[in-house]
Amino acid sequence: MSGGMGGDSAYADSVLFVLGRALVEARSGRAREVEPDHLLVGIGTLCRPDLAAILARGQQEPAVRESIEADAQRVMESFARAGISPRRLRRSLREALVVEGGPGAGERPLSRATRRALRRATELAGPEKAGAVHLLQAVLDELTPVGRHVLKTYGISNASAAFFPEVPDTPHLDLYGRDLSALARAGKLPRLIGRGTELRTLARILIRQRKANAVLVGHAGTGKTGIVEGLAQRLVSPGAPAELAGARIVELSMSALLAGAQYRGEFEARMQAVLAEARDAPDVILFIDELHTVLRAGGRGASDAANVLKPALARGELRCIGATTPGEYRRDIEDDPALQRRFEVVWVDEPDRDEAVAILNGVAASFAAHHGVRIEPEAVEAAVDLAIRHLPDQRLPDKAIDALDQACAAARIRTLSPDAEPEPAQPIGRDEVAAVVAERARLPLHQVARAEADRLLAMEEHLRRRVVGQDEAVRAVAEAVRTGRSGLGDARRPVGVLLFAGPTGTGKTELAKALAEFLFADERRLVRIDLSEYKERHAVSRLLGAPPGYVGHDREGQLSGPLRDHPHSVVLFDEVEKAHPEVLDVLLQICDEGRLTDARGRRVPFSEAVVILTSNLGTGVAARPTGGFGFAGPPPVAVASPAGTGAPADGGGPRADGPGHEDPAHRPVLDALRRHLRPELLGRIARIVVFSPLSGADLEPVLDKILERVHTRLAARAVTLTLTPAARALLLRHGSDRRAGARFLEQSVDRLLVQPLARALLSGDIPDGALVRADAAGQALTFVTEQP
Repeated sequence: MSGGMGGDSAYADSVLFVLGRALVEARSGRAREVEPDHLLVGIGTLCRPDLAAILARGQQEPAVRESIEADAQRVMESFARAGISPRRLRRSLREALVVEGGPGAGERPLSRATRRALRRATELAGPEKAGAVHLLQAVLDELTPVGRHVLKTYGISNASAAFFPEVPDTPHLDLYGRDLSALARAGKLPRLIGRGTELRTLARILIRQRKANAVLVGHAGTGKTGIVEGLAQRLVSPGAPAELAGARIVELSMSALLAGAQYRGEFEARMQAVLAEARDAPDVILFIDELHTVLRAGGRGASDAANVLKPALARGELRCIGATTPGEYRRDIEDDPALQRRFEVVWVDEPDRDEAVAILNGVAASFAAHHGVRIEPEAVEAAVDLAIRHLPDQRLPDKAIDALDQACAAARIRTLSPDAEPEPAQPIGRDEVAAVVAERARLPLHQVARAEADRLLAMEEHLRRRVVGQDEAVRAVAEAVRTGRSGLGDARRPVGVLLFAGPTGTGKTELAKALAEFLFADERRLVRIDLSEYKERHAVSRLLGAPPGYVGHDREGQLSGPLRDHPHSVVLFDEVEKAHPEVLDVLLQICDEGRLTDARGRRVPFSEAVVILTSNLGTGVAARPTGGFGFAGPPPVAVASPAGTGAPADGGGPRADGPGHEDPAHRPVLDALRRHLRPELLGRIARIVVFSPLSGADLEPVLDKILERVHTRLAARAVTLTLTPAARALLLRHGSDRRAGARFLEQSVDRLLVQPLARALLSGDIPDGALVRADAAGQALTFVTEQP
């Protein structure tokens, strides 16, 4: 058999293995010569799943086995391209090649066609040794009529074209594009989970005779590029649809086409060259991510990429897939009807929770292998649930995938110290994912972790440390926040919508600050909008940003900007009764839908915010004089809409809810709210909290807080201040005012205590480091200085 081989050194080990198997096949079929058909059966043997065991039984050296297995892998890729099973082909050829009455045992010479195939294999290999793939390519051209007939039964009339389709010469596509089909064959693309409906729709569009072009429209992070990569994987798999089998998807990069194009016409020349190659290769499908960029590439007018691309799309000379977001599609593509009508829209919606969990389960194994960690089942669901709850401005599945990936990375890199020892495989559970989500949402970890429930149950105790004398108001706020945080509230609306009504200086703003500090561990998360500055109609532009064409359009709105930066905030609208009616229209949308749209068309979420409105309406009648310091009355009553639904009560006005009835002391306030505020606004407020004036007992802790701030300022000069009971009584007596509340007490402390202290410090009467005792003397305070 070796007489026609021209020396074994010209052939790789895989060819020698195939020749040995071909001789066995010729003997068992009683053939007189070894034909190319027998070589094809031997080549098919390389695709057996037990090839490693066969080679081991032959006592081959490890290097020889590795070489044969590597060639076998390339042979299997050729069979996959032809869409034919090597096992079935071997069986069919064996049955067809049996010769009745042929010779039995003994050597079998190589036929003339087989010798030609072997010589041709060496020519195809060039200076390298001829391998099994070269032999397969040569054998397909030398098959006998029997072998060609067997292949025809599998629908293959041109064997060489089926096993080795001509790859067109596409230097420009290779330079300016990314071959997704090649990456899919190499297993370098992530696996697509779900999206069967979108894939079927996309495939139906691509096999149309005319305008076989699709555009995937969906928000950022919904998986548009992943769908195209999934399509590339389906088309290179054995079960691909016949109409699209062998199609080559190439992602075209507009930035690469533009890079280095210095002179007019250079970009257009590149674009035309790419389109010419795509026309000459009918199996090429172009994929343009961020399709709207073609409108801006290459300038404007006849030279832009869109006008170069449109004729080829209209004539059906190429197939194209685009991807863009809904806003950019409407703004850039719908405005160009000639471009729009050449694309069929495929909407890519955000997956629901169950679909997102399935997608994450599909990628969890690759994350675990990449990071060397162990991902617990609860981590996958936590990534989806926490991302939905705390990252409302991003989209599934991307935000959940990023959270899980980042949690795995954080478990592996806990320190940048070079002395850190690598830790064994870390388990990734809910707590690790919660830490990542809290960092991305800029929230305290306790709000995302399981411990939040315990903090919410003790919420009143925390708020009362800062707000005194308003126990019912504190309780009403805590109940509203607990309802929203427990998941029983409407997920589309703010966590709570509250209206604080009552005299000035009773703690309305302080309660809002305390709530921000409790929820987000940062008092700066309070976004305060003083509506007394929004009395004019045009002032609404300050909230949402100036419309296009007006001065300041490039600046963020005073409300929309902070909420886009920190969706988890407490939003305080102060003195709501002073705002223009069109400003109140913005509040209607916030309270009802939990979102608004700024001047640039961007959505601003309020679903994780607590919205508080304040008003002083009716307080001139509601404050009741009493003995002592002139403040009294029962604690404030929380007044809510029926069943907390926000529905209007008593014809659109607020009323007392729950087991009690409307407090007569609060009726003037509620009546004033009904008269001045629109019923549709009152109907959207979940709770109306009426603050009562502070009593004398309530002013005592308020005075302590004011004096604490004075002590802090004096500490810079090492001055220690003490007040006698008479001095405290003087401050409380002069600081009691039914109209100004705690603010009047602050003014009295400033007038009677702080200003005299400042004069004494400047004059040198009180040196640094002194001990100062303040006492009452008539209607003023006196200071006695002692050295420590």
